[in-house]
Amino acid sequence: MKNFGFKSALAILTFSAMSLFSQAPSHAQVNKKLLSDVIKSCHRDMNDEYFKTMGFEISESSEGNLSLSLRRNCINVRYRHFAMIEKVAWLPYSGEIVQGYSASVAIHVLSLINSSGEDFLSCIVSQDPNSQICRVRLTGIEQLNHGRGRLGVYDMPNLVSYLCPKCVIAYDDSTSVDLRRGVIRWFLSLDKPKRQEIISFFSSGEIFRNSRSQASNAVNVYDEALRKIEQEGKERSRRDLLGQ
Repeated sequence: MKNFGFKSALAILTFSAMSLFSQAPSHAQVNKKLLSDVIKSCHRDMNDEYFKTMGFEISESSEGNLSLSLRRNCINVRYRHFAMIEKVAWLPYSGEIVQGYSASVAIHVLSLINSSGEDFLSCIVSQDPNSQICRVRLTGIEQLNHGRGRLGVYDMPNLVSYLCPKCVIAYDDSTSVDLRRGVIRWFLSLDKPKRQEIISFFSSGEIFRNSRSQASNAVNVYDEALRKIEQEGKERSRRDLLGQ
């Protein structure tokens, strides 16, 4: 894309995010420091080179809308991810399921399809990556890494792309059995208190509901901030034009 950035994006990064968000209507439960960090990372990463690295074909139609769409998707996914792992602070430092594929990203992905800790635990107990229960309970890693192709305005590429480019590449270099075996091996490497925490994490519907709600609100705060900046820019241009 020839012009992936736009004036509002520059404004977001120029002004203090905390100051910026104070101008937008507040939303309950949005951690503005977390949102500030997420926005900066999404504005840094959401460009054609980022996705081309992972093999996406970028559509050049409606460039401005695509830019905004990617950033909004990124903010939603990353805010939810970091809001979730705040509840399990050690998870980002717990290693990988296969080389390049962060365990924290894998657990986020798997949390979307495991309705309870017992569902996940039933696979771990089998310790057999080829068992039917593991194929069912760990299939989310495969589902949310499939479907790469043409990236357009209305396409939602897989969740992992927004979180961890290395994970996408690691997925391409691994088999389904490798990934399932990696999850089992990673879980068994944890001490028992951490194993219990992961199972409790899966079983806590409140964590998922709250993180999903917070992420949606975070995107709304972002949209409102952009509208505020755009409106202020128009008013400033009007004053300059009239010499006011």
